[in-house]
Amino acid sequence: MATGEHPRLSRTAVIVLSVALVVVAFNLRTTIASLPTLLSDIRRDIPLTGAVAGVLTALPLLCMAWLAPVSSRLTGVVGYPYTTLAALGLITVGSGLRGLSQSAWGLLAATFVAGAGIALLGIVLPAVVKDVFRHHVGMATGAYTAALALGAAVASAASDPLSVAFESWRKSLAWWAIPALVSVVVWLIALRFLPAHHHGGAVDRRPHRLPWRNRTAWLLTLYLTAQASLAYAYVAWLPPAYIERGWSPLAAGSLYGASSVTSVVAVLVFPMLSDRSVGFRTMLMVAVGFTLIGTVWLWLLPDVLPWVSVVIFGIGSGAGFSMGLARVVTYASDAQSSSTLTAMIFLICFSVTAIVPVAIGALHDVTGGFSVPFGLIVIIAIVQLLLASKLTDEHIGTVH
Repeated sequence: MATGEHPRLSRTAVIVLSVALVVVAFNLRTTIASLPTLLSDIRRDIPLTGAVAGVLTALPLLCMAWLAPVSSRLTGVVGYPYTTLAALGLITVGSGLRGLSQSAWGLLAATFVAGAGIALLGIVLPAVVKDVFRHHVGMATGAYTAALALGAAVASAASDPLSVAFESWRKSLAWWAIPALVSVVVWLIALRFLPAHHHGGAVDRRPHRLPWRNRTAWLLTLYLTAQASLAYAYVAWLPPAYIERGWSPLAAGSLYGASSVTSVVAVLVFPMLSDRSVGFRTMLMVAVGFTLIGTVWLWLLPDVLPWVSVVIFGIGSGAGFSMGLARVVTYASDAQSSSTLTAMIFLICFSVTAIVPVAIGALHDVTGGFSVPFGLIVIIAIVQLLLASKLTDEHIGTVH
């Protein structure tokens, strides 16, 4: 049955499924964000070379890229309700296993299991929005993106205090299995509110191919690749850049934290406004404009009110990401197409994004500073703005 033929869900079902969507999405970045602050403790306990430590931090990102096609096929075969359940199960098991790891190989294996769950969940959530919240795409996408950002912020901030409280980095890492397990329970409850046709997936079960030949799919892929490249470049290098300028590690980390907190608000407000009286393209251009202003400010005037510049960037980055995901939902013709489009985007986006921080670091080593690397970030922001101008309503429903 096509998505458009499905009857509206009851108000109670929508409320329950909305809560479930937010609770589930909270787990999308906890595995990634909980690791960096504990890495020095881990390396004191388990011998890790710099290369292995780098692979450990990048592995979930690479899973999101390389497992995207498999995730899309699984969603097409078993439907999004049970794919979501499987994803949460993998995150729960992987997070728990990290707490039991006694070697580098054990950590890598556990992180891969959790990363596979993240890959599945990242692919399936746009399909959930397309099928269940198709009348409120902006609001639903904003809600789950905000939950994603909140989960990342909480995991990043809480991992070290948890390690101190438990006197163990292993218990700190394993703790993130708890919200994932809670999400399993919440999702099982939510499944009871889905009509029978949803349990089979909103579309036929035949796996669809990735839309490699679709111009709209490529346009959106390039836009989100630029957006993610900007975000991960600053995740990796904004704090080191300000530490190099004489800031304390705590202050430099808080600087990026201010950007993250601001983005949580932006991912909610911008898509909701675009669902109402303000046009989507207008709000998208405003969001990406904020991103460009923030990058130019950090490049040319790094010592002039940097807290303001990172807040401006956070508004643009958060809103630009959330609205890009909303375009995934609206440009896809049905829930299965949303899944395959997301898989194509993830495969390219996160493969490229994993390279960008390395390129920034290499430029820093060659030039001896951050002026040239941050100039490259500005160029990426300009490209993103040009791509955003092409994301018009005429592409709605054109990706099959």
